[in-house]
Amino acid sequence: MDKAHERNIYEFEDFRLDADHLMLYRHGREAAIVPKAIEILLVLIEHRGQIVSKDDLLKAVWPDRFVEESNIFLYLSLLRKTLGKKKNGEPYIETRRRRGYWFSGDARLVQWETEPDRHAPGIFGPEDSGTNFAELQSGSARDA
Repeated sequence: MDKAHERNIYEFEDFRLDADHLMLYRHGREAAIVPKAIEILLVLIEHRGQIVSKDDLLKAVWPDRFVEESNIFLYLSLLRKTLGKKKNGEPYIETRRRRGYWFSGDARLVQWETEPDRHAPGIFGPEDSGTNFAELQSGSARDA
């Protein structure tokens, strides 16, 4: 019998990043963004609280390949457009001049149990049942 397994999920404000499948969700809906941009976001989130240099991003996202730095700028621009700003008006991704990039969101790692071999966007549970994830966390969904 197949066992359920855990997936690494990062959550921050209205977003959920499925690190295992390189999928980004906002309000439970999949964000239309390319996997390389998500890989960059994942590196920044995994190193939150630290400045990540251009060279470190290149090594992490494109190991064993030569890639022009302009790719980082393109994907960072795409990420900034997709993420928008935090509720306090600050950007999620900040540029630290001459040093690198910084993820300023308050991301936390959660592990979510899933059924084996399920690959649809609704695998996270609350969206499957029509329950609002924010309500579930606050406890108000239990009262419904």
